[in-house]
Amino acid sequence: RNTFHADFVKALGSADRVILGPPHPDQRLEADKRLDVQRLAADIGPKAIGCRDAGELRACFEAPIPEGAVVVVMSCGACHGLIQELAGSEHGRLEPSA
Repeated sequence: RNTFHADFVKALGSADRVILGPPHPDQRLEADKRLDVQRLAADIGPKAIGCRDAGELRACFEAPIPEGAVVVVMSCGACHGLIQELAGSEHGRLEPSA
């Protein structure tokens, strides 16, 4: 939902980089009430990317993740399998947090 759009802009505005994956398409919501990740990325600024699909999301993580980088994945689901892929990849120095 786009209910928290302004809160997301404020909360993610201090991040060094923001990569927004496509939300699950919930047909129960009217189009104007769904979260628009491209608009959200534009409102956050040039350090943010709004991915249109899982392929774009994965492409954002093709480059090695720098040692010591903090990667936060917020999802209410499987996040297109990205978490498991990152943890098991050659980039995968990721340690799950509770």
